Amino acid sequence: MKHIFRTSLATLILMSSTATAADLSVNNAGVSNQFLDIAATLNSFPISVTLQDEYSEGDFIMLSFPGENVVSFASLATTLNVEATSGKKGVTLDYVTSGYDADADETWLKYRITELGETGNTTVGVKLNFGAVTADTDELAAYDSYSMRTFSRTSYDNYPDTAGNSPDPLDVSENSEAELYYMYDQFQYDTRTGAMTEESNWLFDRTVDVIDSYRLTFADGYSSDRVKVRVLHPWFLNPGKYVPNSYLRPKSLRVIYSGANMFSWVVDSNPQTETLDFNGQINSETPCVIESVSADQVVQVCDSPGYDRTAIADFYPNGTELLPDGSFTVSAEVDYDQSNFIGSDTDYTLKEIGDTIFTYTLPTISYGEWDINGSVTNIPYMPYSAQESAEAGSTGIDQILYVTNKSQKEYSDDVPPIYIDVITESGGREHFSSDDLGGLVANQGITKIAGALREAMFARGLLDNSQKVSIMVTVPENPANIEVYSAYNVGGSDRGWVQNDSQRVFEETPLRD
Repeated sequence: MKHIFRTSLATLILMSSTATAADLSVNNAGVSNQFLDIAATLNSFPISVTLQDEYSEGDFIMLSFPGENVVSFASLATTLNVEATSGKKGVTLDYVTSGYDADADETWLKYRITELGETGNTTVGVKLNFGAVTADTDELAAYDSYSMRTFSRTSYDNYPDTAGNSPDPLDVSENSEAELYYMYDQFQYDTRTGAMTEESNWLFDRTVDVIDSYRLTFADGYSSDRVKVRVLHPWFLNPGKYVPNSYLRPKSLRVIYSGANMFSWVVDSNPQTETLDFNGQINSETPCVIESVSADQVVQVCDSPGYDRTAIADFYPNGTELLPDGSFTVSAEVDYDQSNFIGSDTDYTLKEIGDTIFTYTLPTISYGEWDINGSVTNIPYMPYSAQESAEAGSTGIDQILYVTNKSQKEYSDDVPPIYIDVITESGGREHFSSDDLGGLVANQGITKIAGALREAMFARGLLDNSQKVSIMVTVPENPANIEVYSAYNVGGSDRGWVQNDSQRVFEETPLRD
């Protein structure tokens, strides 16, 4: 089986040019670019030209198309006979020849008026129906849009034009050009109001509680977070533009939820099996299923998703593992091939590609966050030297870490505790509660935390060897009230200040005053 990946393809639309003052017109039609991947050829809708000038026998009518071999003219009429009617002359038009203009990169067809009827008194308003052209889909894919044009020449001017010669005007019109193909992609996110927008409730949107139960539950009584992603045909977004005249039915939809360490809280409910059992922690609404789970990513798959599919996933904290805070993204992949339904209002042929599967990848977009009802400060770098005992004095590198609480509230027994997470060089993560840190709390004023943290790290074996770590300090207090200072010195004199992201201020924080 062959699998082809697409990341940015366009779509096709046959746009119409209204024949008001004259000339060229085709019917509206929309063709997805993904349809072009599986189709070898595709016919246009019929092309017609309405004359808006007085023609004579021997005059020429030209049709011109961009490129060489992009469209085939085998289906176009070689002789057109229009009967006289309503005062209009009868017209007979015969195909003469065709050619390619390399300088203009255009292929042209030449027709000659070989006979005009004796009845009727004008050629104005005579409609010539040429039929359809057949597009080579591989050639067409090189264009963002594809237009054709028509023009006329007198019998004595002929065509191609002679260098330096200015042909006499004949049936010159602003409507002599029409866009045949307009590119768009069949698979898009649902960005309508109330769907995949920041104002909707489809995105990740919860507050992790650090006040009543440190990072084990969501705040405000929420037991889960429901997330929705919808991929659909753009006709649903703009029916007037993206007309689905040639399209296909996708084979499967894959939704990828991502966030750095944002799914690290999911535990294996059945370690005896090879795959991660996330039962009760992540639920997928049918007909979609969860395909895989890792610390940074959850993949959801929907088979035979149709033209409008919503993937719904629910995330339930397990009450034992710490919930991270941070942002999420989402991306999507759509698989398609020749096996599912194919629809077209014009004739087409398929490529000989067997069971080749194509994958179209939609862009990665921001998709909400989990914040916390407290202050979080990340210290990206802090060096530590190995030490042999918890009571050891200076080891050559001393850490300088302070938490300042600027709150004016008089605490009684509800002084906010201090929690610290340490991320090691190898990516390991160690969490230290207030009790692990000797009852460390953030009372009003300044609290030194370096010593308590160093002792706790030693007890966990983190200081058996010298290493550099990253530190996250969490205080269940209004972020506007908390500041963290971080630095270190070497040999007692060389102080190195470490920039951190203190303080993180939220506009809405249902916290202490």
